[in-house]
Amino acid sequence: MVAKRFFHLTVPMRRAAVATVAALTLLSACAQPTSPQEPVGGQTVPRFDGKPKMLAINGFNYTDLYIDDFSVGSSGGGNLFVSSPTSGGGGTSCCVVLYPGAPLPRPVTIEWMRSLDGKKQRWCKKTVELTGPIPANPTAFGVHFMPDGEIQVEVTQGEADPKLRLERFNAGHRKAEGNVIHDEQKAVCKDGR
Repeated sequence: MVAKRFFHLTVPMRRAAVATVAALTLLSACAQPTSPQEPVGGQTVPRFDGKPKMLAINGFNYTDLYIDDFSVGSSGGGNLFVSSPTSGGGGTSCCVVLYPGAPLPRPVTIEWMRSLDGKKQRWCKKTVELTGPIPANPTAFGVHFMPDGEIQVEVTQGEADPKLRLERFNAGHRKAEGNVIHDEQKAVCKDGR
């Protein structure tokens, strides 16, 4: 008899039951991982939902001098002050596109410019490797200009974190005297654009 009453719900009660089941199904679907992983070229790369992901660009300047402008491929990253113990030197700009299932490692072209004497612009270009890992829900692309002239890139979930915490003389210079530009020895550079 109790079972019979359960199946003979009034119309409003049936609608409420259907809505509850639908909501619980939707919530359980949301709790599932949104980016199943699949192996690609020896690396685990998120499959995503088949759509490209737009990643914010985070820049970090551990070199001795201010970087007036930098870009990742054709996407502008902005300017980068010399990092401090609490800041990587730059803000966040938009965007680098990450395609689902893209094989790793993958070449990434980084370009940057400095005004060496306030007038002369010096542009440099270097291709580096994005090796991974790629997080399940990528949101940011970190570019790290290292003190020795190397450039490291990474994809992160949330903003990228600084890799080094270095003292600085001011926002434009690492040292009061003796600043050295190591990145020009490891990149193709020229005056002007």
